[in-house]
Amino acid sequence: MIAILLPAIKRARATARTVICSSNLRQVGIGVQVYVSESDRILPLINERRCCSSPIPGGAGGGRGYNWLGLIEHVADGQGTRNLHCPADDRNPDPHDELRIFTPLTFDESTRAVERGAYSYGANFVGRRLPNRRIPWSSTDGPFGATGDDPDELGPVLIDTIPDPAETVQVLDAYYQDLSVKFSVIDAQISMNDALEGHGYWVTSLQLFRHDVNPEPDTPIGPNVLFADGHVRATVDFFRLTDDNFSFEVDD
Repeated sequence: MIAILLPAIKRARATARTVICSSNLRQVGIGVQVYVSESDRILPLINERRCCSSPIPGGAGGGRGYNWLGLIEHVADGQGTRNLHCPADDRNPDPHDELRIFTPLTFDESTRAVERGAYSYGANFVGRRLPNRRIPWSSTDGPFGATGDDPDELGPVLIDTIPDPAETVQVLDAYYQDLSVKFSVIDAQISMNDALEGHGYWVTSLQLFRHDVNPEPDTPIGPNVLFADGHVRATVDFFRLTDDNFSFEVDD
């Protein structure tokens, strides 16, 4: 009898984790919408500054500035950032580590943040250097991820300019504050595939994606995703997504 019930119990637990994770992502989406409504329809920056650039005078964290979560936390008064731990993430984050969560991280800090569980959700930053395309976040005209050679990466992005927000990935469960890939989503998929095969950092619901990694093939698989229109889709097939799901064309 136990052998019969055990798979059903495991499926029920996986479903419950998916429901909680999806609820967390919806709250993040509400935070983004509050930010947009307070900012003349402009989407938040991924980061106010690059981690290794000069400090922002008077900026958060001793001049480090905010990342996208910090901007939502600051403008939306905590709406959307209260539950940032995916139940499929078995790390134990430090509840007093908010400075590291809401500010840009150096490479070494990112590594430590992965180890200590600072993030369960990451912003879509895939295709940020593709010509004549934009991601669904604003970017600066300063040193963060942008130079004079990348004019399409500069400046604010109005949420109303996203042509298909219901199919544009904004946030997904991940171990980093942003899923940053300069060019095609294919690069992200290769990186993701390598991480999954190596049982790497993607051990939120994304870790359960691959059948050859997932010991329970009948459980839901795939990342849970917040789209730019605010809706959440569970267990999305990451390897079937295209560049149009991560960035959109802009006029020359």
